[in-house]
Amino acid sequence: MKAYKKVIPNGVYCYEGSRNPASKTYKRCVFWSINRKKAQRYGTYQAAGYCGFLKVGDWMKKSSGLLFDQVKECRVNIASEA
Repeated sequence: MKAYKKVIPNGVYCYEGSRNPASKTYKRCVFWSINRKKAQRYGTYQAAGYCGFLKVGDWMKKSSGLLFDQVKECRVNIASEA
């Protein structure tokens, strides 16, 4: 198994478990983040999601624009939720 598959959560989102980060079941993808500078520039977090694995951000043309909402674009470990 490739090493990155171990750290990318299963399913269609960039997290597993409860979406509440305070929950003990919440596990966020290590590659996902919010670019705070972009959020300030655009005035919203909806243009500031970033995937370090793909090196793609919501503000880029090759993005779906849903990374801010932790919707997975890499398609790694997607089948495990089906």
